[in-house]
Amino acid sequence: MNNVEKNKGKDENGLSRDAPKKTSKNKKANWNDLKLTSEQRVELKQMTEQYNSRLQLVRNNISLNASEKQNQIRQVQREYNMQLGSVLTAEQKAKWEEKQRQSRLMMSQRELRNNKQGLNGSNR
Repeated sequence: MNNVEKNKGKDENGLSRDAPKKTSKNKKANWNDLKLTSEQRVELKQMTEQYNSRLQLVRNNISLNASEKQNQIRQVQREYNMQLGSVLTAEQKAKWEEKQRQSRLMMSQRELRNNKQGLNGSNR
């Protein structure tokens, strides 16, 4: 069997075109869902690494109080989201924002459920 036959039905990464797109371990959609170009992947990887570094610097800054840290983290997040908008197409950005909304909704539902369980557990 030659390579052409071997790779028939696979994408440029060697993955089956029919296979469902992978999600991260915590079930949040990853960049694969956005059908990024290789250039976008490289740029987003660099942006994300820089974003994570900046967040880590803020979190580890012992000269800031909790409120200042929270404000700086929000600023870093805003800047990252603006950068995302400059890399993603309108369609990709809309898809990403929808995934983020779904993620926030799931987190808030989980928090509500945990709070209810905590309240029920404390009444015993």
